[in-house]
Amino acid sequence: MKPKRAVKFLSLENQNENITDVQSTKYAIIEKVIQTNDEDLLNEVQAILEGEEIILTDWQKEELDKRSSRHKTGESKSFTWEEVKKRARSGI
Repeated sequence: MKPKRAVKFLSLENQNENITDVQSTKYAIIEKVIQTNDEDLLNEVQAILEGEEIILTDWQKEELDKRSSRHKTGESKSFTWEEVKKRARSGI
């Protein structure tokens, strides 16, 4: 079933809010990068921007392993892409 046009397009007001939010986020990130002296952080940002492979810390690997295990055992709930879109559109 083809979605209705009214649902497909955001109002101009919402588009401006989203643009403002994105711009605010960009400026906040830029400010943090400029102010930091953390060389590791700067190296990570550079690696992300250049599309390099990201190396996870031990605690990040452990967290991913925990989440994967909970998913495989059914302890955590997962959603199909269609369910995610439906929930996002309904504001859940």
